Amino acid sequence: MDSLLSRKSILFPMFILFLSSCDNSCDEDLVGKFYNLASVKEEHYIELKKDSTYVHFYKDSSAKIHSHSGNWKFVRDECELVLINWTSFGKFLTPCDSCIKIVQISGKELLFSYDLKRESNFIKK
Repeated sequence: MDSLLSRKSILFPMFILFLSSCDNSCDEDLVGKFYNLASVKEEHYIELKKDSTYVHFYKDSSAKIHSHSGNWKFVRDECELVLINWTSFGKFLTPCDSCIKIVQISGKELLFSYDLKRESNFIKK
């Protein structure tokens, strides 16, 4: 019995620590610019505007500029951002032209991919 109580007293604090280390927060203040910092030779951002429109801007290393706009919607209970009429720019984003793109929100970060965490995601500055 003492062994069982001992295990429980160790496992419970570890479980609480695990839960507190997970960032499942949704930032409702989404208006502003989110930057992709994968390359210092490129400028790559998504600007979310108050009127529920966005601009996706990308200037590659040769200074060629790509820009596209559409509408966005925040889905609070899913902690997601829906980008309508999305077009992908940049080497780490999955190709998509005039489609609907759903991204997860974690704090001040838009998660386009869990596999390429820093390379394909955008951080609010």
